[in-house]
Amino acid sequence: MAPHNPFDTSATSFVPPGSKYVLGTDDLGRDLLSQLLYGVRTSTLVGGLAAFIGAILGIVIGALAGYYGSVVDDALSRITEVFLIIPGFFLALLIISFYGRSIWYVAIVLGILSWPQVARITRAEFLRVRESSFVESARAIGASNRQIVFKEILPNAISPALVAVMLQIPRAIILEAGLSYLGLWDPSTVSLGYLLYSSRAFYYNAWWLAIFPAMALFVVTLAFNLLGDRVNEELNPKLRNLVFSPLRS
Repeated sequence: MAPHNPFDTSATSFVPPGSKYVLGTDDLGRDLLSQLLYGVRTSTLVGGLAAFIGAILGIVIGALAGYYGSVVDDALSRITEVFLIIPGFFLALLIISFYGRSIWYVAIVLGILSWPQVARITRAEFLRVRESSFVESARAIGASNRQIVFKEILPNAISPALVAVMLQIPRAIILEAGLSYLGLWDPSTVSLGYLLYSSRAFYYNAWWLAIFPAMALFVVTLAFNLLGDRVNEELNPKLRNLVFSPLRS
């Protein structure tokens, strides 16, 4: 979709938005629209990968804590609480500044820091569902722990965790943008945070370099938040009826 290569420079620097360059050009003559499209792709990739990693870790840890309970639950709950009280942004800032700025590394770090919320929700759902009659029936006929977890409990406890995962995507995008804005970005890629970082010196003579990336960041995060709300409504019929019943009446 990008009309130009986002890294291609030209002599047409600081061209305002117009017919030739829809969103203008930057100080090196690079097309801002092309950079914006690549930046949205990068930010979405980081958010999706971070949410996926956080989902795997959170669901596994929450399932173990909720199903086995007792000592396992206490130990995993304490670990989860430790991660919850650690400021995620500053820890990510420290880790990435020491170990590397690769976009994949950023996504992995953000994913590792995003699992506690998913784990707590999954644990609560497992504690609720494991006492159900169909779980007791599965135990009575000799089902193994693996069969009970994956065939009986997990399908009935996964919905709130999926909603939490969806809401982790915009959070990861914001964190990545913050890290890039502070200069911790992969120079071989373009992200929305990097575009905001590179526009700092041109606020007054090239306003479009900051306005359009900021608007794109707002729209992307808002879209994922609305998508998460929609998923929550679809997976929770009671909430859907509560939300729409006043409109129907």
